[in-house]
Amino acid sequence: MFGGRGDYWRTVLGALVLSVVALLLSAAQLSSADQQMITGGLILAVVGLYGRERRRRDRI
Repeated sequence: MFGGRGDYWRTVLGALVLSVVALLLSAAQLSSADQQMITGGLILAVVGLYGRERRRRDRI
């Protein structure tokens, strides 16, 4: 499940995106719980899309 190929640039891009999202959510003055739910949902969505990309690539 874990331990796939690492990619430096995707890690950097992901960290930047999460930082910008955190900044925007903070600027919107959302509660800490709301910020955590949105951030968690974003992480789950990206991980789900990444897993789907790997499955599609394996079929080809």
